[in-house]
Amino acid sequence: MCAQPLCCRKEVGKAKSKEDYAGPWGYQGKCDIPLRTLDLFVEKVVNDIKPDIIIWTGDNPPHNPWNDNSNEIYNITKIFVDLLYKKYQYRGVVFPSLGNHEEYIADQYNPFDLSREKQFLKNMGDILKVWLDEEQYNDFINYGFYSGKFPNSNLRVISINCFLCDVMNFFLIRDPTDPGKQFEWLEKILRQSEKDGESVFIIGHIPPGDSTYLSECSKRYNALVDRFSNIIKGQFYGHTHYDEFRLITEYFNTTNIAGIILTAPSLTSYSWKNPSFRIYEVDSKTNVVTNYQQYRLNLTEANLNPDKKPEWKVAYTAKEVIKIF
Repeated sequence: MCAQPLCCRKEVGKAKSKEDYAGPWGYQGKCDIPLRTLDLFVEKVVNDIKPDIIIWTGDNPPHNPWNDNSNEIYNITKIFVDLLYKKYQYRGVVFPSLGNHEEYIADQYNPFDLSREKQFLKNMGDILKVWLDEEQYNDFINYGFYSGKFPNSNLRVISINCFLCDVMNFFLIRDPTDPGKQFEWLEKILRQSEKDGESVFIIGHIPPGDSTYLSECSKRYNALVDRFSNIIKGQFYGHTHYDEFRLITEYFNTTNIAGIILTAPSLTSYSWKNPSFRIYEVDSKTNVVTNYQQYRLNLTEANLNPDKKPEWKVAYTAKEVIKIF
């Protein structure tokens, strides 16, 4: 077995046994997926599923931050964008958000001196600009968060910046209350959305309530979800690599549910997982999530026939296994 923090790399050397060899489509272990599996995913989504909207919750670089440099991080994000936009020519709506691995060094983002982050946000914004309008782009390159409307609807999507609530972001030791004034901005957007009769999706990388999400942030986030539960129709996150959901209760009555955080498992096989992605079904009139299909790629089966294109299969449908749907 590989004893390194990340395996399947040239610098690690050869595996000690055939059982530990990484297959051509990936390996369930401390190993990220190869480019061909990413390509397989994009092809499936664009050519087969054809979604109206893609929610991209971030963490694009592999799990070897000690080898990272800023150019590599940008290049990896650009590879993903080029696959989706250029090779497979997806022309639907995409709402991206920042993951905690997007920065060099991972997790470290200074909201108290944005001159340090200016080039980072500008570089990332320029890569993602194909999906951002002018207002969204300007907010993104200045703050890392933004919001936008889904065309010809009353649905607003709010993308938040997870660096501002990241437990591992040591810059936040200075003041974890509302770094970057993100919650002040979020409350303002929610109040205007309520006034305008909009429905809201909130997306981000680190799910509030997770151990890697600052407790001060969780308190403020939960309070806003409680207050604006009448318009918040969906909350979508990633980061944990697990297939899970979290319940947010009302502040004054914890027996009532104010909102549900839906966390999709990861596309990477890192941490002994099969690559996964999720397709949500949304009522076009109410913007309420009514169901979802959880897709997975069985790497054991895929690697048995390396020359045959493997098949993404529905692992389960939410309505069949989760009572909240």
